[in-house]
Order: sequence, then structure tokens, then C-alpha cells
Amino acid sequence: MKVPSVSPLRIQALGFESLAVVSFPHVESPSSAGEALDWLATALPAARAAGGAKGGIAALAAGSTLGATAVVVPESALRACPPPAGATVDLPWAALEVSLSGASSPDTAAVLSLLGSTLTAANIRWRALPAAEVSCLLLVREEDLSAAGVALARAGHALSPSVRVCPPTPVEDQ
Repeated sequence: MKVPSVSPLRIQALGFESLAVVSFPHVESPSSAGEALDWLATALPAARAAGGAKGGIAALAAGSTLGATAVVVPESALRACPPPAGATVDLPWAALEVSLSGASSPDTAAVLSLLGSTLTAANIRWRALPAAEVSCLLLVREEDLSAAGVALARAGHALSPSVRVCPPTPVEDQ
């Protein structure tokens, strides 16, 4: 498979709080999407009131082809308001915002193909999210974030902020 040429990309790790993917089981009616939205409408304000959820990221995906409804929320939303019974939680994830280093905007499919190939080749676990104002938005497992930074830099892309991608090793007291 030929990977399209779409380099270099600017990739920014968003926020300092881990994200969670909360999946609600699909039922025969569209109520799971409503249940997810109801939970989201409660969990995010509760997390903000407790001092979390400052990143502002939340995504919703629903439909019979998915087999479930899923939301992506800051981890503090789970602490503020546990998800309903039957929901599954997958965490921790980090969000990466992708934009092109130039005037033209490439096709989202080309960007996903390029980044997906790079991350998959490095055994990085990732997911794509819908994005309105950037080329694309990716989720990468927190524990894979440093390895993703190395793989993306080797592929010629710029990833920042470095303190989020490659946190400094703590210095122990002597």
C-alpha cells in the first residue's frame, strides 16, 4: 500500500489530563446515544466544578455500525460522575491535534493513512476522532506517547509540547 506524502505535520499533545473512552452498549433503540449525552451533560460540568476537565475535549460516536455509543472525556469526568452500569471504560489516552505546516490542507484520509502507518509500524495503539478545525485528531495510549513522539519525529513530523510528550525523569533526593 502506497502511503501518501503529506509532510511535515505539526502535532500537538493536548492538555495534561488523561482521557477515557466510555462505551455504552448498543441496544435496539437509539437510547444509548441519549444515555451517553445525558451522562456527558452531567459528568463534564461536575468535573469542571471539581477543578478538572480543563482541556475541553469531548467526542461522541454513535450508530448501529459501531455496535455501541462511545464518548471521549477527561479522566476527571469519571471521578466526578461514574458512568452508568453496563458502560465500559478504556483509559488512559492522550489527544494529538494534527495540522499541516503550510498553507494547503491535505485530505483527512491522507493524513490518517500517513500517521496510522507510522504509528502502527511502531506498535503504537491509536484511534482517530472526528475533527472540525484541524486536519485530524488522534488518541494515543498514554504509555505509548513517548514512543509515538519518537516514531513521528523520525518520520519528519514536529510534536510538542516536549514536556507532555517526553516528561522529564524525576531527580531523586540523595
